Amino acid sequence: MNKIKHFKLKISSNKFGFTLAELIVSLFIITIITAIFLTDYKSGGRSGDLNLSVQQLASNIRLAQNKSLGSTTYNGNFPLGGWGVHVDTTNKNSYIIFADSNGNKIYDASPDEGLPAWGGQTVVLPAGIIISSIGTNDQMNPSPSSLNITFLPPDPSTVLNDGVGTSSVAIITLRNTVTNITANVTVNFLGLAQVN
Repeated sequence: MNKIKHFKLKISSNKFGFTLAELIVSLFIITIITAIFLTDYKSGGRSGDLNLSVQQLASNIRLAQNKSLGSTTYNGNFPLGGWGVHVDTTNKNSYIIFADSNGNKIYDASPDEGLPAWGGQTVVLPAGIIISSIGTNDQMNPSPSSLNITFLPPDPSTVLNDGVGTSSVAIITLRNTVTNITANVTVNFLGLAQVN
């Protein structure tokens, strides 16, 4: 018939495994390492936004220069003053690529010289990136609140107009509001825009 077998369970005296305290300490260490990694990762993304923004600003200055060289029209006509970029510290979150339709070497909101339908563009900076300051070598206005960089063919001649006078060099500073890191775009009278 049926025989019932009895098994004896042997409990080993050797300890292989982790105690609860060891597991908690290990999880704590892993949590701290993960937090450090994520903090560095997020700040790296923020500095990446700043670097991308200054590169885009320099590229958009070159775009305005190329529009002037290529005789790009605005509302069917070539703008009298060429194409340009308007930067303003009172509107710290964006700048405007515009057509200088009346030839005064500055951006005029009315009549609107920056309509997207005719080739103008308002470039909005990423969240946390602002236009911090503008510097020029104009003795009358070394720290203007706005700057107009215009290009007029055929050279194209470059005009850095701060509203008071013209300059031969302008520095536009963008700042990350979270990390307070800044980056500059320098533009000279030859139209060379470089990031530094």
